[in-house]
Amino acid sequence: MRGRVYFLVAVILTLSIVDATFAEWINYSQTCDVRHIAVQGNKVWCGTTNGNGAARLDSGGNVAFYTQADGLPSGDITALACDSLTVWFGTDVGLCMFNGQQFETFTRDNSGLLTNSIRAIAIDPRTLTKYIGTEIGVSVYDGVNWKSYTPYNSDLASPHVLSLLVDPDTDELFVGTDLGVSVMNISDESWHQYKVEHGLVANRVSSIAKDADGNYWFGTYQGASRFDGTDWYSYTSTNGRLSSNYVTDIAPSPDGYVWISTDRGLNRIHGSETVVFNVASYGAAGLTTDVGYALGCDPSGNVWIGTSGGVLAFDGDEFELHLGDGLQSNYITSIAKQGRAAYWFGTQDSGVNRLDSSGMAGYTGLVSDAISDITSHFEAGRWYEWFGGADGMTIFDGTNWWNPGLVMTPFRMAVEFVDPDPEVPGDEYWNKWVCTQDNGVFVIVGALPTTVTNYTVANSGLVSDTVNSVSVDEDHAKWFGTDQGVSVLDADGSWSAISMLDGLPSNNVSAIDFAADAVWFGTDRGVAVRRDGRWTTYQHIAADEPMIGDAFVAMAVEDVGGKCIHWFGGEGGLLAFDGTDWTIYKESNSALPSNDVRDIGIDSAGTKWVCTAGGIASIDSAGNFWVTQSTIVGLASNDVRAVLIDPGDNKWFATGGGVSKFDGAGWTSFDVAGGLCSNDVRDLAIDAVGRIWVGTGHGLCVIDGGAVTLSYNTGNSGIASDDVRSVVIDRNGIKWIATNAGVCKFDGSTWRTYDQSSSVSGLPSDDVLKLFIDSDFNLWAATALGAAKYDYAEWRVFGAQFGPLGHKIGFVGEDCVAGAFWFGTEYGLVEYELGNWHLYSGVGIGSNAVNDLKVDGAGKVWVATNGGGVSVFDGGLWTTFNRAGGGPSHDVVNRVMVDSDDNKWFATEGGGASLFLENHDPGLSEPELAPHSGVPALPKFKGTGTEFEYSVYYFDPDIELSALGYSVEAYIYIDGIPYDMSLASGASYNGRYSFSTVDLAEGSHTYYFYFVKESGNVVKLPESGVFSGPVVDGSPPSSAAFADESLLPYTKQSPFAIHFSAEDLQSGVASVELYVRQPGDDWEKTGLSSSKPYGVFEYSTYLSGTFEFCTVAANYAGLVESLPDEADCTVVYDRKAPSSYITAGSYRAHNTPVMRIPYSASDGESGIDHVELWHQYEGDPDFGRFPVATLEQASGLFIYTAQREGWHYFYTIAVDRAGNRQAVPPT
Repeated sequence: MRGRVYFLVAVILTLSIVDATFAEWINYSQTCDVRHIAVQGNKVWCGTTNGNGAARLDSGGNVAFYTQADGLPSGDITALACDSLTVWFGTDVGLCMFNGQQFETFTRDNSGLLTNSIRAIAIDPRTLTKYIGTEIGVSVYDGVNWKSYTPYNSDLASPHVLSLLVDPDTDELFVGTDLGVSVMNISDESWHQYKVEHGLVANRVSSIAKDADGNYWFGTYQGASRFDGTDWYSYTSTNGRLSSNYVTDIAPSPDGYVWISTDRGLNRIHGSETVVFNVASYGAAGLTTDVGYALGCDPSGNVWIGTSGGVLAFDGDEFELHLGDGLQSNYITSIAKQGRAAYWFGTQDSGVNRLDSSGMAGYTGLVSDAISDITSHFEAGRWYEWFGGADGMTIFDGTNWWNPGLVMTPFRMAVEFVDPDPEVPGDEYWNKWVCTQDNGVFVIVGALPTTVTNYTVANSGLVSDTVNSVSVDEDHAKWFGTDQGVSVLDADGSWSAISMLDGLPSNNVSAIDFAADAVWFGTDRGVAVRRDGRWTTYQHIAADEPMIGDAFVAMAVEDVGGKCIHWFGGEGGLLAFDGTDWTIYKESNSALPSNDVRDIGIDSAGTKWVCTAGGIASIDSAGNFWVTQSTIVGLASNDVRAVLIDPGDNKWFATGGGVSKFDGAGWTSFDVAGGLCSNDVRDLAIDAVGRIWVGTGHGLCVIDGGAVTLSYNTGNSGIASDDVRSVVIDRNGIKWIATNAGVCKFDGSTWRTYDQSSSVSGLPSDDVLKLFIDSDFNLWAATALGAAKYDYAEWRVFGAQFGPLGHKIGFVGEDCVAGAFWFGTEYGLVEYELGNWHLYSGVGIGSNAVNDLKVDGAGKVWVATNGGGVSVFDGGLWTTFNRAGGGPSHDVVNRVMVDSDDNKWFATEGGGASLFLENHDPGLSEPELAPHSGVPALPKFKGTGTEFEYSVYYFDPDIELSALGYSVEAYIYIDGIPYDMSLASGASYNGRYSFSTVDLAEGSHTYYFYFVKESGNVVKLPESGVFSGPVVDGSPPSSAAFADESLLPYTKQSPFAIHFSAEDLQSGVASVELYVRQPGDDWEKTGLSSSKPYGVFEYSTYLSGTFEFCTVAANYAGLVESLPDEADCTVVYDRKAPSSYITAGSYRAHNTPVMRIPYSASDGESGIDHVELWHQYEGDPDFGRFPVATLEQASGLFIYTAQREGWHYFYTIAVDRAGNRQAVPPT
């Protein structure tokens, strides 16, 4: 029996009492040639030169690509800079700005830019003025105006600008050219030059930087130069201070190092020391190349190195590669999984890639390298991959590639396993169903095509020959999505069709998939699901501007020339919907006084009266706006909640300051002073005799004939609550009142409450927000947990069983079409018509243009959209992932694939492939996704007795053996001792084997796996040697803090340095934190920490005093050192100068030259170090340069022997132990 056994390993170590779940995105991209890096907070931007545009990496490891399709003028970036809000890209076709939402390009034609060829960009952090280096000078843009500097209008040394630096400390612009450095004072525009004759190592300056000590660094192709303001220093390979003279970039880091990239390694310079990082010495740490092109340092201390093979991040210990996954293109059209061990990626024009445990491999030269789809299946003892492309089909059997000679242009494919008779082995086969864009559907039978049948409109029930997708259900029915609807071919050969007439939102169907009880359809106008004969559709509100939130609370409908116009209001603005297009009105694009819209009324002239939190907007039939606010007219308050239009066309407004009435000419208001029960008015209703019923936060009032006549509250009536939200009056004159305690009914004399405790109430919640009476006189209640309809006989609840209606409902409204209703929810607008549901949302599905969809093992629906990222529906709510939020690397997502482990893969248009891992333990690679052979690094766990699980995936391609019974012995050798492994999941020939133990002793361990087949074949992993791990650690680390000997124990400088060192012999030191206290107080964290086992903390304080310090270390096992009782070191910080004085005034010494001068000195913190006596004779010009005597005591007696007769003058100067010196007294 022939066959090889393959397996991949994942070692899973878990604490037996923990069951945490995680989710993360992993992005695979084309290897990017990164030539420019800019750091923006916790984001790192990379500019590439191989057509991939720009990539943004965040602190969570997420990648987002931005290409020409997004708005970049070119995919090749020539310069890059950013401020806190914007990113600026230089290209050969112009300058481009990205503000996080959209791109804007500046060229010679539309701006004051000197030329479109950009070579450098620098931003002044004070004014955000941009300086743009070009091939003919420097352009300056302050956000409004442009100006330029060239050798013809300034002292710029050369038009060929290579590098720029703005120094805000000196108000200078440094311009690196091919003829040296020109420096301009920004304020007065004066210039001076630095060239070889001044000290530059070469005149062609390609990079400029300033370090933390104020030194300027200049990179050239003949070395680097450092200028401290006075002297020049050279760094070259000749003097041993650089690994190569070919300097490509310079980046100072926050910790005081200066990093220099060259063509022969990365250099780290500190003082007189240069450390070289190259592949020879740091390849094991992840360094992949000696040639670096760009550098950047982020706030966390990581150094980023741009290379032709991606960007490397160095954390001080290891290099991690990003943007270097090896895809042949970032334009991915399709993804397929081969068994458990490999994934295939089809590209737009660069062939295919295969990802397995050995890494990423690329293949070109197929029948067509423009791949449209891939399908994979196991047949006749081997795996077959079918690659569809623009010029035909290619087949790969694991060894050979061939062209089957099929005359077709595949677009999408699906495979169908057919077993005519399960009792007869060997009669199984696979059908390949191939969709085309112009020739219908082909079905191919056999691994080597033996039979090909073509279905078209002419010879079958297909509704169109443009077929977008094919899916096969569990009954072997084939569902074809076309541009004219859906065609279904049942297993019995009969055809049926589905179209918009049945419930599809569009006939252009891009994808179909199946859930347990439903069929999902992706179209160019949203997503639809058919369940039990009923349809629900989900659409994105495609408005002129994006909605801010989807909590809708108001609706009005008008008939304009036979066309029904719907008006919706919510916390994000005002929406108009004509059945096809959406228009949004907000503060930003209209005269709407506030985006918080509460109610809408339409009068007899067709004017819309819009109530907002900022006043009233009225919109006439021509679309003109008028704004009414309390500061302008007699409106009681700008906080307008509801509008009522009476039969006389008077407008009544419920506000936060009472009720206001507008009769077309003037205003009248009603408030508490006029008898209103509360100024907190929520709703209004009018009865048959013209009385206005006012719902407030303190009960119900009635306005009759211009006066408040009645008031109802819990104290004088049967109303269930004074918290009235809504009031309606039915055709029988009955008042219905919505409260937070249910719905109240009042017939003029009797009160009745419908709530959840009532036997006849079907309310989903007693928290009722709004009431509505439809054209059939049914009462609708919108509540916090759904809606309910009352037909005066029984209540019917529209709640969680209707998906989006299981949440807070802001309103219920009726359409122009009889029997159609709208519901305003927290998640969008829901339309109900003829038993079918339709959700319109701005926070649901990311885009209506659906490229693909799949249902996963948990029943979630994953939707790939054309510009809106990925949306997922969990049965109740939609969630959208996009690149801005750390989701897929591009928002144009072509395909979605759910693999056998329920991981979700997405093929993007310009961002490569993205993988979403759900319920995935962080730090543990999925075994079949390991980029290299071997095992992921093992985490360290504390304590003996911890349960560790070892897990390995085993796969034997000879799965036909399973029919005869399959047997394999599985062992794990831990520290050389064998243990039996058991099958945890899957089949014996294709499953996961595991072993758990709690008996690992403290210390390091080794292991390997050993499998023996019944045939005698043996496999071992690793093939030679053992795997290391885990490390069991039961001891906490130790650490100590110590101050600089130069300042012990006193200092006057802040910040001052506290050194530390830590040690852990098992799992290693993970972090060290600095603690501080003053004598007698408790320890407090300083907020200073480090991930290194030794180093220096810079502690700052503004308060003088005695400070005690200690450190607390934690190891990778999670064990933390205890706080000590005694301090590791003590520092006295003294910022105040001491004082001293001579205690006796002037006196005359007779007959002796010896003078006795008493003094006293004091210092509140560090104490007196010494006191100096200064002397001046009456004829001398000053007190001299040196004291005449010094004593260390805080008080005492100076003895001075005079050399001449006459007046002698003295003063004392005290110096404390911190070095503070008393000022010279004025007299």
